[in-house]
Amino acid sequence: MSWSVIGSKGAVSDRDRAMRVICDELAGPLHAYVLRLLQGDHHRTEDVVQETLLRCWRTQDPSDGGSLRPWLFRVARNLVIDDYRRTARRREADRACSFDAVPTQSDGIDRMLDSVLLAEAFRSLSRKHREVLYESYYSDRSTREVAVVLGIPPGTVKSRAHHALRALRKALCAVGNDRVSREGSTPSLPVTNPAPAAHPQPPSPEPAVPATAADVVFVLNRPTPGRRIADQSANVRVGHRARPSHRNPTGRPASFRRVTRTAVHGCGVSPLRSVGSVGGGRQPYRRRKIAALHLAPPQSPGVHGEGERGRTGKSKQHKMTEVNEVNKNEHVGPPPSAALLPILGGFQVSQAAYVVAKLGVATILEQEGPTTLATLAERTGARPEPLARLVRSLAPHGLFSTDGDTVTATPVGALLSEKHPESLYNAALMWMETHYLPFSELLHSVTTGKPGADKYLGEPFFDYLNADPGRSALFSRAMGDVSAGLRTGIFDDYRLPAGRIVADIGAADGSVLSELLKRDADPQRQGIVFDLPTTVENAEPTLAAAGLTERVEFVAGDFFDAVPSADIYVLSHILHDWDDDSSHRILATIAAAATVGARILIVEGLVPPGDTPHLTKVLDLTMLGVLTGKERTEEEFRSLLDSAGFSLDRTLPTATPYSILEATKR
Repeated sequence: MSWSVIGSKGAVSDRDRAMRVICDELAGPLHAYVLRLLQGDHHRTEDVVQETLLRCWRTQDPSDGGSLRPWLFRVARNLVIDDYRRTARRREADRACSFDAVPTQSDGIDRMLDSVLLAEAFRSLSRKHREVLYESYYSDRSTREVAVVLGIPPGTVKSRAHHALRALRKALCAVGNDRVSREGSTPSLPVTNPAPAAHPQPPSPEPAVPATAADVVFVLNRPTPGRRIADQSANVRVGHRARPSHRNPTGRPASFRRVTRTAVHGCGVSPLRSVGSVGGGRQPYRRRKIAALHLAPPQSPGVHGEGERGRTGKSKQHKMTEVNEVNKNEHVGPPPSAALLPILGGFQVSQAAYVVAKLGVATILEQEGPTTLATLAERTGARPEPLARLVRSLAPHGLFSTDGDTVTATPVGALLSEKHPESLYNAALMWMETHYLPFSELLHSVTTGKPGADKYLGEPFFDYLNADPGRSALFSRAMGDVSAGLRTGIFDDYRLPAGRIVADIGAADGSVLSELLKRDADPQRQGIVFDLPTTVENAEPTLAAAGLTERVEFVAGDFFDAVPSADIYVLSHILHDWDDDSSHRILATIAAAATVGARILIVEGLVPPGDTPHLTKVLDLTMLGVLTGKERTEEEFRSLLDSAGFSLDRTLPTATPYSILEATKR
């Protein structure tokens, strides 16, 4: 390979000579890396490498060769990804130009009729059958979870789901037959394996017509070599129109699998393949919500499949009408109380988790493995019978699993261990010992707009914490554990802006500053840990363990009064503790100490719009009941920064619930 375009031997400037050195040292490894990504395509590899080096020459400082290596490899990887996406879009556009590849879709009327037919059939089921189908497929619960919600054994769940599906298939067929007879339609699709008829009719030569009876199947997410199963709509669809297609002569969606061998009585559907009872524990797939294939109507309203001989469509219709009248006012799925009661009783679960953490039950199980209840009771000083009831209550929540008298901690329960690398032990203690009782005054918060904790404690929450060094240290450890666990990976591929001094304001245990400096390519960059006098000393062990003590200065103070001068300021999970006025004061204090062009990094969760579940919507309750703070949207942060003299430059979402907001002082 020749690298003569950039940094040639004829270069005369220092920048060109530095670029020449980079080409000599990094071009070879970069070429090998890209070649692996492109699976041996040498021509595309050379294009990517040359483009990468050209961008480096245009935008970077070639004299900093050591720190440019990760930048070069990251840019090359991004170029390969961009090229792949462009190529994929071109392939999709080419396929879209083929009329044969355009899928047929039902219109809005089809979907409306589908929902009407399904609702009519679903209401005809008994309450128990509707509940098990609702929990298994609509709520997407496992067999064990359904058993807990409905209060029945797992074996009963499987059996009941099996019979419920059979009843639903028959109900759908009856609804379809009833509509055929009432609308006077004459279906033309042939019957598969029909029962013998007195006067069989030859198949109609007419093209396929709208079908009227349903063959309901499950969409399975089952890995099968050589066959792809599309992740189609999660709604139950009945009455899908069959359209002729030379690529799919039967008109049936090939991406759906069928899951029962016998034909649905009275529907004239094709034989289906059985994969066992619903929710079978060891089957290598997870069932999904119900979807439907196209419909195969009966040959005539009076012809039925095997097993239904001698019965008329009229009697079945009459029976279904009676059942519908009985059940039309019943609630579909489990009663609302089944969903509300666990919410109302949530305080008991959090207290139970606190007890097993405080007693050291989780620590013993995480460190030593499965242990008997008797041994746990003896080593923790608990009574065996109450401890057994506690474990039994927490097991359905995924903290423990039991086998007779032997208890095992799950990966979730192991986080309550004091010695787990990602432990939330301190968080469990802190929340229950400092938040639990004050949060009982949430009603006061909502009616007055003032923290209920102030009323319960008789003083602001942070004053209450700082009055006791033990409580303050516990709070710092808990915040470090929580942010460390949720922050895992938040700074991956993140590069600090230019600047020699980084000040972590409200640093707590110093874990954020430690993470930033360890990942930084500049070993000369210095840091400042800034927090209250009772808190800043808690950060020294963290920085010492990371080997950064000599690069970091520990400064005690109050960020409402003054902060040290720095090039970059970090506020990690600080502003959400304070209301808008207090947050403005914090930012104004930083602005007074910073020079024009200084950067500020805010690590916070951003509240998403609408009813989308998000961690910030739960934490906002803590801010409401205990502190004066609030979780904010991106626009609220933008407005807050602007009022203090900062401009929001960009928001970087991460793989965690948190985002990084970068702003510059004007």
